[in-house]
Amino acid sequence: MKRLFASPQVALLLTLFLSIHALAQSKSSSKQGVSFRVLTFERVKGLKIIHLIEDQKSLPISMHKNNFTGRYQSKSRTLHFFRDASSDQNADKKNRVSAGVVKVPSSLGSKVLLIAVPTQKQTYHFLPIADNFQNFNAGEMKIINLTKVNIAARLNDKTFKAQPLSVTNLGKVSHQKKAHTYPAEFFSKKGEKWSSFSSSYWQYEPDTRKLAFCFMEPRTARIRLRTIRELPAVTVK
Repeated sequence: MKRLFASPQVALLLTLFLSIHALAQSKSSSKQGVSFRVLTFERVKGLKIIHLIEDQKSLPISMHKNNFTGRYQSKSRTLHFFRDASSDQNADKKNRVSAGVVKVPSSLGSKVLLIAVPTQKQTYHFLPIADNFQNFNAGEMKIINLTKVNIAARLNDKTFKAQPLSVTNLGKVSHQKKAHTYPAEFFSKKGEKWSSFSSSYWQYEPDTRKLAFCFMEPRTARIRLRTIRELPAVTVK
């Protein structure tokens, strides 16, 4: 009768091989670079352009308010940004002033969106999220909760919740075929208490999609809400 199972020694060697292979793949993945876009709602004064320094080369990064810039490419997943970078690619990095640094987790994939938030130190704090909005259609909305607290929203008399550090697809908040306004109120949870931090009227546009970003403002320690509207045709592929 033929043996159906390998010997214990062979099984052990196979297990060790698979473990080493998985570890090598993990290390290789962590060394891979990243493609990124940048979004900021408020600029550090005087910083319309910052520079990504890599291999002693300087890549200018535009900081447009309320709009995406990029796509940019980096060989590393740890991004070092500087202000007043010299045009001389061989200039000493120590002569440049840091404008912020961010480590992009490999779990976010090869394409990310960096939300740049000004700090009290006149630098940017970068909040990375996966830039995978392919399945995001006209008339739909997403809440990107970049805070560490629970967020709730009452939009057009519908209630939604967003967990900390999450992207929540709300779908369509209205099924009307014409543009119209609707009440929009946002709440944050501290302990067992919910408190409103934004209340206004928003415009529903059936031919566009909307991203609502909730983030902690470093200078005031308050939750801020900013929105971006897009046409589905500009989806990142």
